[in-house]
Amino acid sequence: MTVVPRFFSLLGLCAVCCLASCAASPTVAKTRTQAKMPTRSTATLGKPGVDKACFVRTSPHPGFFRKNGSLHAVVKTTAYSHLEADSLKYGRKNAYGTELRYDHVRSAAADWSVFPVGTLFRIVGQPYTYRIDDYGSALVGTRTIDLYQPTKEGIKAWGARMVEIEILKWGSYSRSREIMADRSRHPHVRAMLTSINRKQLVATTTAGARTRAH
Repeated sequence: MTVVPRFFSLLGLCAVCCLASCAASPTVAKTRTQAKMPTRSTATLGKPGVDKACFVRTSPHPGFFRKNGSLHAVVKTTAYSHLEADSLKYGRKNAYGTELRYDHVRSAAADWSVFPVGTLFRIVGQPYTYRIDDYGSALVGTRTIDLYQPTKEGIKAWGARMVEIEILKWGSYSRSREIMADRSRHPHVRAMLTSINRKQLVATTTAGARTRAH
C-alpha cells in the first residue's frame, strides 16, 4: 500500500512549510506600515487557550524552549512610536483597533502568524507585561517584536536588543485571521494570512491522522 507513506510525506512537507514561515530574519527595517484601522472596535482579545491545540501541534517553533514550565524565547526587539513620520496617520490606534498602551500592560507589534494577536509576554528581568496588539510590514517573516514607546526619546533609549521573553498567554491565530480578513489587499497582510492558513492546515491534518490512528 502506498497511501499511508504518501499521506505522511505530505504531512511532513506541510510541517516544514509551517515552521519555515516562523523563521527569524536578522534585520528589520525601521518602518511601520499598517492597513487602514477600524474607527471602532467592540471585540475582545482571544480568550486563554484559544488555538492552543494548533500551537502545540506545530511547535516547537524555531527558538522556543521550555523553562520552569513556561514557554520562552530569545528574540530581537526594537521600538516604535506613534510620533514617527510613517505612523502619524494612524495616531494612537493599533492594528487591533484600540489605543496603544504604555502602562502596566504595554503594546507591542509582531508578525501575527508568529505571535498571534492577544499574546501576552514579559521580558525576563522587567516588571512589565506586553501584549501583541499591533503589526507592521517590516516585521512580517521575522520573530522580531517592536515595543511601543510614547516618545521618540524612548525609541532611542531602547534601540535594538536581544532579550529573553516568557509567554504568559498565547494569543489567537483565528482572531488574527478574522481581524486581517478585509485587509488582504496589502502584501504583508496576505503573507501573514498565508502563514496562518498553513498552521491551520497542519493542525487539521494532524488531528485527522490521530483520529484515524485510534
